[in-house]
Amino acid sequence: MPVEKRGPVMRSTVQARVSITTMLALIGVLSVFALSCPMAGATPILPQYPALFNGRQVLPVVGDSAPHGAYGSGGTSSDVASLIQIILRLGQESTASIQDSRLDTEVMDYPSLNWRTGYSTQDAVSVGDPMRSIVNYKYNSRIAGAWLDVASGRILTASGGSYSSPDGNHALIALLSDGGRNILLVSAMTGFSVRAAGAILSSYASYPQVFNGVAVVFIPHDDDADGFFEPGESVTVLENVQAGVTTTTSTPTTSTTRLSIGTVAMRIIQGGADVHYIFPSPSSQGKAPGVIAASFSDWVAAAYLQGYSAGGGYLQNLDTDASVDRSNGKPSLDGYPSGSLLVLVSGPIVHGSIKYYFDAGSGLDRSPVYFRVTTLSGATHLQFVLRSTGVVIGDAAASDISSFQRDQAVVQSFADANGRLVFIITGFTYQGTVAGAKWFVRNVMPNPSAYTGSIVVVQWNDAPTAWLNGQSPGNDNLLVDDDEVIIIYSG
Repeated sequence: MPVEKRGPVMRSTVQARVSITTMLALIGVLSVFALSCPMAGATPILPQYPALFNGRQVLPVVGDSAPHGAYGSGGTSSDVASLIQIILRLGQESTASIQDSRLDTEVMDYPSLNWRTGYSTQDAVSVGDPMRSIVNYKYNSRIAGAWLDVASGRILTASGGSYSSPDGNHALIALLSDGGRNILLVSAMTGFSVRAAGAILSSYASYPQVFNGVAVVFIPHDDDADGFFEPGESVTVLENVQAGVTTTTSTPTTSTTRLSIGTVAMRIIQGGADVHYIFPSPSSQGKAPGVIAASFSDWVAAAYLQGYSAGGGYLQNLDTDASVDRSNGKPSLDGYPSGSLLVLVSGPIVHGSIKYYFDAGSGLDRSPVYFRVTTLSGATHLQFVLRSTGVVIGDAAASDISSFQRDQAVVQSFADANGRLVFIITGFTYQGTVAGAKWFVRNVMPNPSAYTGSIVVVQWNDAPTAWLNGQSPGNDNLLVDDDEVIIIYSG
C-alpha cells in the first residue's frame, strides 16, 4: 500500500474498510445537492469540466482498502478524501445526477476488468492509481497520450515526456471516453498529491492552466509547508496532453518513450479490444517493400502470448491488412488508435510493421533497439543495436545459428509518435523469437511488477556444446526449453 504523507494510520484491513465505507456514505449524502437535467454528452476534454457531466449520471469510485487487483494493494483514506472534494463540487457546479459511491471491487470484476451489471452505462469519476484501483488500472493505458508507468513510478507521455518528482508528488488528471461514457481519472501515488488533485478539481476556476487538453501532468506545491494542499497554492504544469497532439512545457525530446515490459505484460493479461496482434502475412502480396512472406512458424511465438490474455477480446490482423500502410508497414491511427497496445512478434524480414519501427520510421516511430547484419573478420554476424548509443547488445555469427539450435532475441517496448504502446519480440531466426516469447511468458507474465526495464536480450542454446556468454550446453532436442534461455542484456 502506498505510504500516506498525511492521514490516520490504518491499524487493520477491517478498520480501513469501515472507514472508507463510512466516508463513501458521506459522499452519498453530499450528492443530494446534484440536479438532473438531460443533455447530450460532450467531448471529454478538460476545459469542459465540470459542464461535460451536465444531465448525466455520474458514478464515484474509489479503490477498496483490502488488498486486490494486479498488485495486491488497497485504496487509502486520502483517495476517499479526494473523491469527496470532487463530488461535492461537481454536485454544486453541474446538473449531474451523482450516483451512490462504490468501491472498485463492487463495480468491476478482476482480472476480466469488465464493468458489473448496473454499472456499465454511467459516467465515472475514479480516484487512486493503477495499483490501488482496478478502474484506474483498466483505463491507465487507454488515456490518449499519457499514462502512469507503475513499474517506474513515472508518468509517461507520447511526446517523449517522462515525469517524476523528488517526493513522488507528481500526478495525472485525465478524461477519456469509453463507449460514450465520460471517465475522469485521478492517478497519484502519494496521499498529498491525490488530495491535491481533488482540491484542484474542486477549485477548477483557480487553475485554468491545468484544464487544458485531455490530460494534464502536474506537481502540486505545499507553499505554506503545513503538509496539506489548499486552494490557491501553486501548481507546476509539466505537460498538457491534447487529443492526437501533445504540447509539452518541458524540453522536447526526439528519443523514444520507454514503457516497461512489466506494464506490457499487465496489458496482455488484461486483454480487450485495445490489444492488437499484428501477424506477418504468409503471402508476399501486399507487403511493404523489402518484406518477404512469413512461414507459419513465425506465428508460434505470438500464440504463447495470446494464451495468457485472461481478458480475451483482443483483435488480430495481418501486416497486409488495410489498417497497415502497405507502402511502409506503419499501423494506421484509424485502425490502431492512441493508447492501443500493438503486439508485433517475428522479424523485420517478414513483418512489415516491425520493419517500419526498425528501419523506415523516424523520430518517436523508431524502436529503441534495431537489427542489422554486418561483417566481422570476414564472417557474417547478426546484431541487435541500441539506437541511442550504437552499442551492440546482441551478436551472433550467422554460422552459429544456422542449425536452429542457438539464437538470441530482443524483447522491447516503447510508445510511438501516435501514443500507441508498441511491444516487439524479434529473434535472429524463428527459434530465437520463440525463445524470447517463452522467456517473457514464463518470467514476466507471472510477476509483471518485477520488470521495470523496457529492453531485454535473451540467448538460447540447445546445442550439446557451450556457447557465448558462458552459456552451458543444451539438451540437443531441437526445442526451446526454459533452462536453455539466459538474459544477456537488460535496460
